[in-house]
Amino acid sequence: MKGIIINEKIIEYSKEYNSNRNYKIIANALSKNSIQSVIYNNDILANTQFKFSHEIETLKVTNQKKSGRCWIFAGLNILREIIAKKLNLENIEFSQNYVAFWDKFEKINNFLECIIDTVEEPIDSRIINWIVQTGVKDGGQWEMFTNIVEKYGVVPKEVMPETFLSSNTETMNGVLNTKLRKAASILRKMYVRGKSKKNIMQEKENMLKEFYSFLCVCFGEPPKEFVWEYRDKNRIFIRTETIKPKEFFNLYIGEILKIM
Repeated sequence: MKGIIINEKIIEYSKEYNSNRNYKIIANALSKNSIQSVIYNNDILANTQFKFSHEIETLKVTNQKKSGRCWIFAGLNILREIIAKKLNLENIEFSQNYVAFWDKFEKINNFLECIIDTVEEPIDSRIINWIVQTGVKDGGQWEMFTNIVEKYGVVPKEVMPETFLSSNTETMNGVLNTKLRKAASILRKMYVRGKSKKNIMQEKENMLKEFYSFLCVCFGEPPKEFVWEYRDKNRIFIRTETIKPKEFFNLYIGEILKIM
């Protein structure tokens, strides 16, 4: 049969590998080092000049680290450039962690709602398979960003700073999606056992409480209100009254976002 891997071919592949000394050298190097370190070429770096004919002046670069929150960083970067000019600031950074928290919570709620909406689907349904396999991820887009900040507002980064898990989301996402699949199983079993829609929705609410606590442990709890202190370029100190995230958004950003 065409296309099948046979033992004779594997023996041939092995001979090819073992006959090439470079493969062994590379294998030994990679056994103790990252690929990035092994392929590093100092001559190329020495001949590369990091100067550009056209540059756009921006605020200090932000760092999403090991997370898939590029869309959140991009959205907040647009807003902070405008606010910095408006308030005459040397620098400002909004909390990406705050937006990511509410994005995750909204995605969790949507996941559970999708499970409830499809409880009549067979367990091997391609719809169920897609929902469960997809789970909740970091990624998003502009419309999702605007929906989150319009609903929950924004806060300065110092009010809700990064945590290790907000900057390194892989393991946390794995645990989260394991918990979501368990939740999906519970909700579907409740339907099979004849539980009422009211009971199922109540169980979903109990799950949301647990997931909220899970996110708080990982990201910290989003502030309900805060005081913002800063100095402008003229070194003038400014301190706001106690303000809520949505009020902060409406005061500094709301009108800007409407015209974008």
